[in-house]
Amino acid sequence: MSDGKSVEVRLTGKEGFVGVPLIVGFSTSSAHVIMQVKGSAYRIAAADVAKVLSRCPTLEKNLSRYSHHLGMQAAHVAACNRLHEVDERRARWLLMSQDRLGGDIVPLTQEFLAHMLGARRASVTVAAGMLQKPA
Repeated sequence: MSDGKSVEVRLTGKEGFVGVPLIVGFSTSSAHVIMQVKGSAYRIAAADVAKVLSRCPTLEKNLSRYSHHLGMQAAHVAACNRLHEVDERRARWLLMSQDRLGGDIVPLTQEFLAHMLGARRASVTVAAGMLQKPA
């Protein structure tokens, strides 16, 4: 935002692709990509992606479908951000992160989780305390 604030709207893991605007012909994006946890990825120049998409309709179709799923996920995140409290939103982000990491450890700080949720750090601390209470 113009005031420097931001909120995370999607997660990408080993199943994903960052660069969806390329699929529909854009050469840039206003989104920022932040790698939250240690890992690896492949990087391909935008011009090379455009060349491959023009020669590989199957890849283009699958990436278009992926793009559609991302749109549906963004709508879901927007609804969740509007309708659910911080503890419920935190649980969703942790589960989504866990799915992408493929393990039980999600190495996110409460500060970063607050950034992801667009919430105050104090709210995340309270929500984390609720998660640690016995059922």
